Amino acid sequence: MWCTFLLVLPLILLGFMTHKAGGFGPLVNAPSRFSSRSVYLHFFFLALTDMVGNWATLSLDIPDFTRFAARKSFRSSFRASACPSR
Repeated sequence: MWCTFLLVLPLILLGFMTHKAGGFGPLVNAPSRFSSRSVYLHFFFLALTDMVGNWATLSLDIPDFTRFAARKSFRSSFRASACPSR
């Protein structure tokens, strides 16, 4: 159930953005809003650190989330859906 939601929602949002922008071309050809490369890199590494921290915390907490699962298959399915990069 959640896997379907997590796969379909980004596609819906991409379709909405494409429609609001007047096509896919304006999304790709839009100029950057960063004033310089150093400003971009600063933002990029902050965002990267945030994402790594979130995924690391989630992957360490998976045993706590699945400890009281009724069946072992629930554990496996949760791990597969929570950490798609594994």
